[in-house]
Amino acid sequence: MQSLKYAFRFIGRSFQLAKENEPLQRPWMYQSLGNFIILILWFLPMALVIGLIGFRPIGLILIGLVFVLLVISWVVWGEITAAATCQILEPLILMEDLPPESQSIQAVFKKHWVDIFLFTFILPGGYLLNTIRKMFSKTDYKPPVFIDEHSLIQPIIVLEDLDLNGAVARVEQMAEQHLLRVKADFMRVDLIARVVEWLMLVLGFVVWFWINMKIATPLTADSWQRIFGMGIGLLVTCVIALFGFSFSTFSRTCYHTALYLWARNVESARTSGDRLEARPPLIFTQVLASFNLRKKE
Repeated sequence: MQSLKYAFRFIGRSFQLAKENEPLQRPWMYQSLGNFIILILWFLPMALVIGLIGFRPIGLILIGLVFVLLVISWVVWGEITAAATCQILEPLILMEDLPPESQSIQAVFKKHWVDIFLFTFILPGGYLLNTIRKMFSKTDYKPPVFIDEHSLIQPIIVLEDLDLNGAVARVEQMAEQHLLRVKADFMRVDLIARVVEWLMLVLGFVVWFWINMKIATPLTADSWQRIFGMGIGLLVTCVIALFGFSFSTFSRTCYHTALYLWARNVESARTSGDRLEARPPLIFTQVLASFNLRKKE
């Protein structure tokens, strides 16, 4: 329960940071624009299915497949845009000046999108493979470090300018040197972010179905009415889902970046011999201090 309280407080502080710093809001604009473009691209094959096949069983299967691919595309694009959030967050969390305008968001996307794209697909497969190995292993199976500490991969790729292999090696080095003071579930930010993300997606799907039924009844509507109803429903779904995806990617990116910077502080402290350098980022101390003050009251 305490970890959830910490998480809500951390998320609130993260959005306050975005409210106070306009550059931190720019990745949301790119995520929104990209989501609408992705929607249009996937709506074209969906419209073809509706026009040529209709709502027969095979048509419904194909429509469902296209919708799943649409959602996956939104998820991947959200993770890619979060790379820019990482870069902007670093100086804000460290209370330094923002990076110069030459470090454009487009440059970050161009430089790191392939590695983030690959990692977004590799991670679920890694979880599945490790679950299977754990089930059938006769001895205690220990998953790879990058699976347990996957939250650090994206900040390392962006802030240390490494490829995916280099980021995995860096995470393993951090774990071996015991630079990670807390686990990712110290604050359940990831859990809250994912719950909101999926709730908004499910709500969007329900609204899409309701709007489609209102505009184009499957038994009486012609192909153009069905396509129009599907398009309007998907547009509304995109708006609803975008809230969930933006909330999720931003909250998780803030938390993961802060965790990484804390580990980097510990590393700097060991190099310099100054223990004060190992302190957690200010955003963590603000969250923890607020609860300590409430307990005293």
